[in-house]
This record gives sequence, C-alpha cells and structure tokens, in this order.
Amino acid sequence: MTESSFPAPTRVQIQRMTERLLTNTISDEEFEYFEFLLFNSSEARQAYIEHVEIHSQLSYLSGAAAPIEEDVFAGRLNRGPVSLGRIGLLAGVLAGCLLVGGLLLAYQMVRHHQDRVAQAKMESEIPVGMMITSNQEPRQQQSSRHSPVSRGQVLAPRAASDYRFRLSNGVDCTLHGPARLSFRSPFEVQLDQGTLVANVPPGAIGFRVETPSAQIVDLGTTFSVSTNESGASELRVFQGAVSARSRSPQGLEAEPLLVSAHQTVQFSPIGEVQSVTIPSPDPNEVLRGLSQLYGIRQLEGAIALLPASPNSVQLGKLRSDTAIFLIHERSWTELSEPLQVVPPTAHTYSTPGHFTPLELPAGTRCDSFLLHCDFQQRTEPLSGRIVFDRPILGVIFSSDALQQSDRFVALKGLKYPSDADVFEKGLSRGCVSPYAGKSEMEDQVILHEDGHSLTVSLNSPGGNMDQIRVLVQAFDP
Repeated sequence: MTESSFPAPTRVQIQRMTERLLTNTISDEEFEYFEFLLFNSSEARQAYIEHVEIHSQLSYLSGAAAPIEEDVFAGRLNRGPVSLGRIGLLAGVLAGCLLVGGLLLAYQMVRHHQDRVAQAKMESEIPVGMMITSNQEPRQQQSSRHSPVSRGQVLAPRAASDYRFRLSNGVDCTLHGPARLSFRSPFEVQLDQGTLVANVPPGAIGFRVETPSAQIVDLGTTFSVSTNESGASELRVFQGAVSARSRSPQGLEAEPLLVSAHQTVQFSPIGEVQSVTIPSPDPNEVLRGLSQLYGIRQLEGAIALLPASPNSVQLGKLRSDTAIFLIHERSWTELSEPLQVVPPTAHTYSTPGHFTPLELPAGTRCDSFLLHCDFQQRTEPLSGRIVFDRPILGVIFSSDALQQSDRFVALKGLKYPSDADVFEKGLSRGCVSPYAGKSEMEDQVILHEDGHSLTVSLNSPGGNMDQIRVLVQAFDP
C-alpha cells in the first residue's frame, strides 16, 4: 500500500497516537497502523515531529514549574531581558529533549517489535490441537502417535490422504487430500484446498473456517467444507446450522447466509453463491470423515450411516428395504438424571428374553446413536455389525425405555414417535421385547466381548419398525 492509496489521517489523529506511544498506552493494532503511517506518509512524519517537540517543551516546563512558582510568590522573579546565552541554552535543551524523544520512539518501536516477535514465537510453540491419525502411517503407529499441532502449522499432503486431528477446544476434524490447511488458533483454520469435516462441541461454537471464496462460522453443528485449486468452495451441513459468508478477492461481501442441516451452498472462485441444494447421501470422503469423527471404526452388512440427520424417524417416514440406517444423535451429552440401559457385557438378546438393567448415573457423558429399520415391502431380516473406537456404555431397545431416553439424547429438530403413538396406539417402536408379535421373534442383538461392537438382525414388515439406541463413551473435548 502506498501513501497515495492510503486515506490521509488528520493531524489530531497523529497527535493522539504520538501521545499514546510516548505514554506507552498504544494498542498493538494501533501501533501497526501508526508505524505504517510514519514510513509511508511525509505529512504524518511532520506532524509526529512537531508533537514530539511540543511534548519535549511541556516536559521541560513542567519540570521547571516548581522553582518558577517559588520565585513568583517570593517576589524574586528576574523580569529583565533574556540574554542570547539563555536563549541558546533553552534551544539546546529543547533540541536535546527532541533528540531524547526521537530516541525514545525508536527504543519503544524496537522494544515493541521485539515483544511482538517473542510473543509470536511463544504462541507458535503453544499447541492448538493434537494430530490423532494419518493413513500415511503404519496402522500400528496410528493408535500411539498423537503429535501436537501448533499455531501457524501447515498440512499440505499432495496425494489422496486422510488426517484426523482434535483441537484444544474439542473440535474434531478430518482432512482429506490433496489439501492445504493452516492452523491459526483452536477457533480458526485456513483451508486453501481439500475437504475438511468438522464436529463442533457446544463449548467451541464460533469455530471458523476461512477459504479463498467463503468464511464459515459454526453455530453448533457438524459440517464439511471443500475447496478446489481454483478457490471455489462447497459447504455441506449435516446437523445444526452454520453462518456462511461469501468473500471476493477484495474481502468479505454480502450478508451472511444461515445454512441448516441438509443444505449445501457452493461459492464460485470470486465468492458468488452458485446454488443452494439438498445433497444425497453417497459413500465418499465426507462419509469417511464423519465415520472417523463419530468414532465409528467399522460398518458391516446392511448398516448405513446417514450423513445428514433425517426430518423424522416416525413410522413410515424413513423407509428402506436394503438398509438399517445409523443416525448420529448427540455428542458430549451429559445425563441430567439416571438412565436405565441394557448392560454392555457380552450377551445375545432375542425375543422373548430378559435382562437385568444397568443404571447410568446422572452426569454420565456419552454419545448417542440410533439404529432405525422400517421396511417398505421386505419380509426377511436385515443384519449388520458396527464397531466403535470407544466402549459401549449401554443399549436401549424397548419402546418405553426409548421414549424415556428421548428426553436426554434426542436430536433437536428430529421428529420421534410421540408417547401417544407408542402408549395409546400401541406402536412397536423397539425390538426383542418380551411381548412382541411373531415378526419380532426374528430380532436379535449381540453385544460382543470387546465391549466396542454389536451385531443386529432386524425384521420390520409393514406396520412395524425397529429402533435401537446405542450410548458410547464420549470424547473429552
């Protein structure tokens, strides 16, 4: 930026900044601005020199105020003509003060710069997060290598690769290459290329992703941002909401958009909003990223993770003859009351069957998942297995227990079967219950010895659906 292109400050502004500099009350941002002015504006330098001179004169006179005052009141003030020698002496003192003022400014600028360098170095050494896994490492090293991520660090894999990292505020992310990502703080990253998938806890609302064409600010959600080499970006929201703002090469433009679950927004390389659509689930890098963030190590058989939460899991609203849908409900949930669950010990449950419930105490932190099976025409069971990377705390599969647990872990905005549907209309929402009809005889839930996995076999012909809630140990944000 040149002198001619910068708006000229007023002399009063220069005087005020000079005063704050000399009294060491100037802020970092104002100092940077003032430093730029002095280097690039002759008028600013002139105003600065004049004010330093005035400051020097006032400093000198204030120091002499006491003796002058004593002379006046004692009647001993010499009112005779001032000699040239005294004038020269005064000029010399003023020149010396001006020189001292200039040296003081130079010293303060150097000290300020050194402090900023030291502070920047210190901040760059403070980890903003932790790298958890990379598919470029041998699998046996991925579970043990948690290297710190520092402010200013850049991840720039050239080939297709997956990285998973967790920031110090609890934000869980995966990065899919080829990519370029830089870390500014636990609350801000710069994505120049690649796909970033983020799951943000309540305490980190406001997490920001900057791309060449957009600014993404989380409002408590799960979302992905993709950027290509041209700078064009795509935002997908899976849960919650995001504030998105287009950015041109000159800076931020237009009003922010509120993007909710199920929506996709695309930004052109120059920041133009191209489209707002509803994405369809597909097994791509976003699904892989979501599985990693949710702690799902493996899915087998007919179980399919839904990337975006559905609108409803009421009877007849989400049907499939080929899939048992896995829905991520809540992360980092803390139970406000005790909750009874099926214990996670190894066992096979089928209808009719019995179990001794386990009570999870109030204050238990957990992540919640819902398995949903509702056939259109199919009459044969569907089966699948799910493996988590954390221990299962308990399973819920009876209708009344599902209704009770909705109060604690239900996903906001998702419509569940009401108490009237279940208790008054006799809807069979659960599975493997002791009072089930013939179709429920084919339901089965197997909890495995590893404590991290379960296998289900579900049959839900017309007029019936099966749901199972799985609570797993929460990550500590």
